[in-house]
Amino acid sequence: MVPPDWEPIYAALVQEWLNAGRRVPGRHDEEWAILARRCPRPQP
Repeated sequence: MVPPDWEPIYAALVQEWLNAGRRVPGRHDEEWAILARRCPRPQP
């Protein structure tokens, strides 16, 4: 759901992205959280 105080053009874009299953800035993204928790270098 889009907060009612957002600019209409941004609110419409966010709703379109949500309906299409796309990631939306400012929303929790579990896939990104999993990737960010991984160590960037191989462990010895």
